[in-house]
Amino acid sequence: MKVVTDNNIFVLQQFGGISRLFQDYLEQGLIKEKLNVPNSTNDLTLTRKILNHTNKYLAKDKYYNQRDYLAKQFKESKMDLFHPTYYGDYFLDKLNKPFVITVYDMIYEIYPEIFNINDLIIEKRRVISKAKRIIAISERTKEDILKFLDVPEDKIDVIPLYTKFDSVKPDNLGFDINYPYILFVGNRNYYKNFKRFADSVFPVLKKHNDLRVICTGGEFTEPEKNFFSEMAFEDRFVHVKCENDSKLKWLYENALIFIFPSMYEGFGFPVLEAFASSCPVVCSNGGSLQEVGGDACLFFDPHNVHDMQEKIMYCIENSSERNIMVKRGLKSLKKYSL
Repeated sequence: MKVVTDNNIFVLQQFGGISRLFQDYLEQGLIKEKLNVPNSTNDLTLTRKILNHTNKYLAKDKYYNQRDYLAKQFKESKMDLFHPTYYGDYFLDKLNKPFVITVYDMIYEIYPEIFNINDLIIEKRRVISKAKRIIAISERTKEDILKFLDVPEDKIDVIPLYTKFDSVKPDNLGFDINYPYILFVGNRNYYKNFKRFADSVFPVLKKHNDLRVICTGGEFTEPEKNFFSEMAFEDRFVHVKCENDSKLKWLYENALIFIFPSMYEGFGFPVLEAFASSCPVVCSNGGSLQEVGGDACLFFDPHNVHDMQEKIMYCIENSSERNIMVKRGLKSLKKYSL
């Protein structure tokens, strides 16, 4: 069977879990071909706006009309099954083969007041309803699909994500980090809950003078810098630009703990990355995180700053507990490895 995907997520994400997942599918030969979907001015405007992309992603292609371009590629690819990388409905009137869709989460539906992207929610609903099969990456995601969409339960297959992060070789950053640190990975937008985490960790930093918080992802914003300064902790939050998985692996391996305070996750891939790096995980109980983390994480209520603070402090101050968590994490990892 020839399974074909598109390149939408590779346009939308410079670096991210979904693009990494599909790249791995392609490398393993599970998906045979990636169609080139140009990012024209009229078809991905909404998604580009959501993810803050700029005009550098506009395709200068002779097939400026994306739908005509796709129709040509669908015809030439001789596919048996199409698996789009994201939720855009651009292909529905051109495809004459069955398709499946992977649903990563229902966060747009759960927090519509945060994202305010009704058009994308409508497209997503349309694509899911017309798919031959629906892949949910966790049981919680399946529950959320059934909660928000009128689709038959027997049309949904739960297929958890997997990781090969344990095979990544760590590479140091090229400079010394001579202090213990809490690691925060990825975006710091609203639902990732960074502000509550910062509020919760200030007393921990005050008690442990040598402790720092290292953040990957984007550079600190001016409001973030002002917030740290107001609390007199501007030198305790450190941004590190992480260029590749090897450097990220090094950060996980050398962290005292990994913190994941997200209000909701459809799966929670960074939890597996931490497990694969023998890094203790102090984690929100939002979305599917308890399902994925099992007994290997120390969980807290993401809306409760005091609960978060207590769990962080406890893990920081108890090396024996951290050792137990690492062993449990490595055991749990086996369920999500090839």
